[in-house]
Amino acid sequence: MGLKNVLLSFCVIATGGFLFGYIIGINGNVVTKGQLICPDHWDGPVGTWTSSGFKQCYDFNAWDEGILSSLNLVGAVISSAICFRWADVMGRKKEVQVGAALYFLGSAITALSPFLWGIYAGFLIYGLGIGFCMHAAP
Repeated sequence: MGLKNVLLSFCVIATGGFLFGYIIGINGNVVTKGQLICPDHWDGPVGTWTSSGFKQCYDFNAWDEGILSSLNLVGAVISSAICFRWADVMGRKKEVQVGAALYFLGSAITALSPFLWGIYAGFLIYGLGIGFCMHAAP
């Protein structure tokens, strides 16, 4: 029973590392033309910061692309600083639980938000989860 719990705990914690690599890899596909960014000859609606709708794309400049691409890493830095101070009080189990909740919340907000600002917020919250899980499971 003890070895089974150790293996189960390892698999759950290793998932944090997998999700960190996953967001780094998928980020290059999300912030591309045809996904969030309008293709060259787009005739459909072009979204703004506050426009609502799922069948729209956005006309990003280089600054906007860079911010969106790095928001998950900014969130990871912020939560790593929080973990640096509070990790001993929280313990690894609580860090992984908070990280998993932030992963879920960030991905749900990003997937379900019809607003651009919601996508940005979701990426940042997902990044907070990265920091918690990477601190608990390097």
